[in-house]
Amino acid sequence: TGPGELPVALDFRASLPFLRQVLVGWGIGFPLLAVGSYNAQWTLIRAGAVLLLVATLASAAHLAFLALGPVERPTSPAP
Repeated sequence: TGPGELPVALDFRASLPFLRQVLVGWGIGFPLLAVGSYNAQWTLIRAGAVLLLVATLASAAHLAFLALGPVERPTSPAP
């Protein structure tokens, strides 16, 4: 952007389906990890930890994609 130009705002509406999947991963993974830890059940701990890891890595990849690959948008002429 040059002087006087405003930066393009990110449109997170396109990311909502992806972000919902990440939220589901956290929403299921964290309780599984907590219940598994409380009951000392390694299978639940492992499943919860894997879900949290996948959700966190997917979220990081998505944020990196947004930061490194700006979406080209058509600009309309100013009135």
